[in-house]
Amino acid sequence: MILGAGLDSFAWRHPDRVHALRVFEVDHPVTQAWKRERIAMLALPISDHHVLVPVDFETESIADGLGAAGFDWSEPTLFSWLGVTAYLEVHAIETMLRTVAVATPGSEIVLTYCPPESHLDEFSREFRSTILRVAADAGEPLKTILAPADANALVERCGLHVADHLDHDDIHQRYFAARTDGLTPHNHERLITATAPPHLNQTT
Repeated sequence: MILGAGLDSFAWRHPDRVHALRVFEVDHPVTQAWKRERIAMLALPISDHHVLVPVDFETESIADGLGAAGFDWSEPTLFSWLGVTAYLEVHAIETMLRTVAVATPGSEIVLTYCPPESHLDEFSREFRSTILRVAADAGEPLKTILAPADANALVERCGLHVADHLDHDDIHQRYFAARTDGLTPHNHERLITATAPPHLNQTT
């Protein structure tokens, strides 16, 4: 499940995986209409295993949208929600997280959020400044900034279990430490992985 998919190209970059899975892309109806036009213009292949789901996170029910698209809530699912939460109000973030929390136990969500400037290094402050201008000009200002402790608490109170909450140093050590070109991650956003818990009527 790719939430806020935009022009994500996973389904075409990994056709072998699409045949083994069902890939759902969820995004604002206007954005998805644009993407459908691009798909048709480029004559990209589509299949029943690749489903586009038009949903406005702030005004529509994600559960209803997925149900109408044929999503099977009994199947374990990975929800990818990257680069989106900062552009939503907190209530919309909570609604999405609570929806994931009632998915099949063991389902996971990976999401990013934007911490306050006090948690950013100099490069990321400059990056944030640019992003703010570009987003405002596009009519999509940043709406939600979360301190790491608040982001953790938000995920937990929505019924999910935080499995991994990486800071800049964690990401650098895990994925960049062996690089020799000096490339390092920015910390304009942080990453959280959370899992759906066992349902109350389930026994372990």
